[in-house]
Amino acid sequence: MNIVPTEFARLGTERLIDFTQRAFLQAGTSEDNASLIADLLVQTDLRGVFSHGTRQLDGYTQMIMDQKVNPIPTIQCI
Repeated sequence: MNIVPTEFARLGTERLIDFTQRAFLQAGTSEDNASLIADLLVQTDLRGVFSHGTRQLDGYTQMIMDQKVNPIPTIQCI
């Protein structure tokens, strides 16, 4: 059963970006990738698309730690 929360915590944008970046660093991504993905996830939250923002942080970091996702990809644009 869904229950509406009675208490809320409001985080500033920079604090949420920092937390998200640190989570990706702990999972094994590079500092540049952690910074980029943290910024993108928070920007997604700010646009109101919570289903694809920081709400996915636990799942993304777990996939990295489970070795289902490469934490240090080599991406090339040709």
